[in-house]
Amino acid sequence: WPGQVVLNLVLSNLRIVSPIDGATYIIAADIPINASITTTDGPVRQVEFFHDQTSLGIVTNVPYGLIWSNAPGGIHTLTAIATDDQGMTRSSQAVSIRVKPVNDDFSDAIALSGQCVHTNGSTAGATMETSEPQHDGLDGGRSVWYSWTAPDSDRYSVVVDSNGRFSG
Repeated sequence: WPGQVVLNLVLSNLRIVSPIDGATYIIAADIPINASITTTDGPVRQVEFFHDQTSLGIVTNVPYGLIWSNAPGGIHTLTAIATDDQGMTRSSQAVSIRVKPVNDDFSDAIALSGQCVHTNGSTAGATMETSEPQHDGLDGGRSVWYSWTAPDSDRYSVVVDSNGRFSG
């Protein structure tokens, strides 16, 4: 054959369509993770979903998606790997999400009431608010918020122990 031969390779395209990169969720929320794939190499046998390199599960049928329940607080990287009927794999681009406590923002402080209050909490996934001062002179940068109004003019104490439990 005289002349030039042009070879175009079109590979499968796998991408996570939800959640979008940078999405934020509240701890204990169900997080739907969905992937889209255009297949040009052959039928897809399975899509496996990962958070921070830990498998969340394998889906073998369209639509390719699952629900991540009880995601821990913090920044997480989501990826997917599709495997075709020949055993070839394709990886998605990573999507980063943040899972935060419900009371991460001052405006979402959890109201406590009564004379004797006990509550448990965690700063996992919490952030520092704009213009928030240092806590006890430390650059912690991770705070959660509670509000409490004394029911009368008596003396009260507030205790936070080393396990993150707050009582007042």
